[in-house]
Amino acid sequence: MSDATPLSINNPPTWSYYNSVATFDEQDHTPPTAALVSLAKLFIKHDAHAHFGIALLHRHEHLARNMVMVQSISTFEGTLFTRCQAEPWGRQALLPCMFLFHEQHGFLPLEYTTPTLGKQAPTMEGPFLHELANFLVHNKLQRVFGLARRSAPGLFWAEYALPLGSGTIAISTISAKSESHVVTEWAFEEKDDEAIVCETKTCEKDSSAAHSRPSHAFLSRLGVQLAPSK
Repeated sequence: MSDATPLSINNPPTWSYYNSVATFDEQDHTPPTAALVSLAKLFIKHDAHAHFGIALLHRHEHLARNMVMVQSISTFEGTLFTRCQAEPWGRQALLPCMFLFHEQHGFLPLEYTTPTLGKQAPTMEGPFLHELANFLVHNKLQRVFGLARRSAPGLFWAEYALPLGSGTIAISTISAKSESHVVTEWAFEEKDDEAIVCETKTCEKDSSAAHSRPSHAFLSRLGVQLAPSK
């Protein structure tokens, strides 16, 4: 591994690596708290916490060749939400927003955003990525945690699975919608020289511990229309 493990922003879409990630049901839903605290200190040390955070690696789809997962943002009657769904590579300009560490290829993009979701975070190179990669490998967490572009401060997202294999939808909210949820993204802050771990996104679970699906009535209120099943 070189001292400048790059974010592979210009690499072609990595659907095969995406499909190798554990599904939501397969992934461990209780990652080690001590590791998150250590990661917070690492991010703050390199001043990376303003733009990046950590995500619990998981997937909700199986991507076909030349398809990528794309997040887009919308507002409907005052409700801010993002939708993540599979799209053909090359349909529109995209910015990588989540990365998986691969020991041979560095940090590979797993998900993308549209430019309307925000400006691209600065590319982090050299010591930060090298130390992050070493930490993940040493602690056997490279299949548990991914590097994620941080959302705007103050925003918390509750994510639901969409029916018909249509991806996911995340609603901006004050806190988790229910007690039955899995934290899937964290941001880091520094206060009084102390590293603080902040939960920023959850996957909501239903009574069977599966990823919750919103009702069609709820989706209709957001103006979300789903393609008919094939």
